This record gives sequence, structure tokens and C-alpha cells, in this order.
Amino acid sequence: MLQLDVSGERIVNPTRGTTSFWGNAMMLSKFIKSAIVSFALVGLASCGGNGVQIVKGVKVETSLNGQDVNLRISSDIDFGNIIFPSLQIPIMKPNTQQQIGSVSMVPVLGSKTQLVVEINATVMRELNVGPALLPNGTLAPLIGTNTAISIDLGSRAKLYVAAAANAYALGVAIPISGLDSLGQSMGGINFFPMFAINETVGAAGLFTSKQAGQNGFAFFIDLTSQIQNILPAPAVAMSDVKSTARAMLSLDAASSMREIALNYEEQRPSAQQENQLNRLLLNMHRRKARLSR
Repeated sequence: MLQLDVSGERIVNPTRGTTSFWGNAMMLSKFIKSAIVSFALVGLASCGGNGVQIVKGVKVETSLNGQDVNLRISSDIDFGNIIFPSLQIPIMKPNTQQQIGSVSMVPVLGSKTQLVVEINATVMRELNVGPALLPNGTLAPLIGTNTAISIDLGSRAKLYVAAAANAYALGVAIPISGLDSLGQSMGGINFFPMFAINETVGAAGLFTSKQAGQNGFAFFIDLTSQIQNILPAPAVAMSDVKSTARAMLSLDAASSMREIALNYEEQRPSAQQENQLNRLLLNMHRRKARLSR
């Protein structure tokens, strides 16, 4: 039978002697904190329900400026205490000096990172399409086997756009050297849980490779409904505006007529690999790792 002595500092067990009350309390507190942190990091693998999501918020803004369709996508990314690098990358029209947008990642309050992609989407229709491959050589989430425009942003970062009469998806992949250690331990994997926030669907997560420079973060989003719901100018029929928007956002001569099927299946490694990834991320979280580009 356990008895607490009057000083409140020791638990007395007649059969086992005495044990430090505060020592046990501190050990219990550390265990609880460790369990909470472990649950939170493992929860990054969840795409909904009661789990923790990588993507905490998404805002999509679309506007028509003459014949140009401008897009702005902002999202809050959360990897616990893992701090992503601050960066701003211009999006240049290939083979020209024309800037058509930008990609930025900025640490914000707490440990979150705000990702912002701004682009004049109309210019994209002038570019060539091909396979959409991540820097580690695997198929991009959401776009899958569909052809898409892929713009080189430098240092192996890429912007992707896939469009047709019925669908429009955009994504960005950014290699981060601070994640090369994951690739050395894990090899080549993709970890992209799906998210659904404010009627916006997408996928965000990590890609890895044994090869340095092919490990990083990627974000993909289905913009179909936002493109189709661009508000019309006064006295212009909605059907005409939708038709015009689709035509302006077509990526090649045939895409305004064809349809594509976006891939909403999650890209995830095996259960064993995912558990290993969670352990590595938990270790980075505990160290409050600051990732370099």
C-alpha cells in the first residue's frame, strides 16, 4: 500500500522502500510530453479526421486582367518544430527574361511556413507540355500520368501546370538540402497525404532520393472550381466567361477540347518506411531543426 508522507515529497511503499515523488512526477511529465510530440508527428501522415495535417490553411485568389488570368495561392505548412528555409524564387517564362510570377516560402508565427505561388497563368498556354516528374524522377501528385507544363525554377525546383476543358491543377516542388539526410536514410520515397480545406483539394508532403539535391517539399492543388468560378464582367454571360477562361488557360491546341482525370490517390511509402520517416521527422522536430536550402 502506497502512503504519502506529510512533507509531500516522498511516496512510502512499505514493501519497496521510498521513491522520490518529484522524480516520478518529472519522469511522468517527460513521458507524457514525448508521447504528445510523437503523436503529433505521426499525425502528419493523416489526411483528415482527428489527425494533424501538414497543410493548415489554403487561400486561392483568381482575377481577370484584360486577357490575362492571374492566380495567387497561399498556404500555411506545418511540420512541427522543423523550420523550412525562407526563399523567394521568380518564375521566368522559359527562354526569355519575362517574369510571369513567383514562388515564396516564409516562416511565420510559431513554426509554420507560408507558401505563396503567384502566376500569370495565361502565359502558360504558349509553352510545351510533357511528363510531370518530381526532382527525384517520380510522377507528380495529383497530375499523375497527365501531360503538363514543367518550368525550371533553378536549383532543380519546378512549377507544374496541367489543364484541360474539365480540370486545372498547379504544383511546385522545391529541393531542400536540409532534407538530404532523409534520402540517405530512406532512399527514394514519396509521402504526399491529400488535404481538403474550404472545398479545395490537393496534396502536400516530401519526396526523397539517395541522390543529394533530389530531396524536398512539394505542394499540388486542384484549381478546377476556382478557374470555372471566375466572376464575369458586367453584362457578360457566365458561360461566356467560363469558356473564355478555359480557352485562355489551355496548355496546348488540343487541351481546350480534351478532358483529363486528375489522380486523387495518395502517394505514400510502405507502412515500415512511413514509420521510419516519422521517427526521423520526430528527431528533427525535437532538435528544432532549421533546414537550409
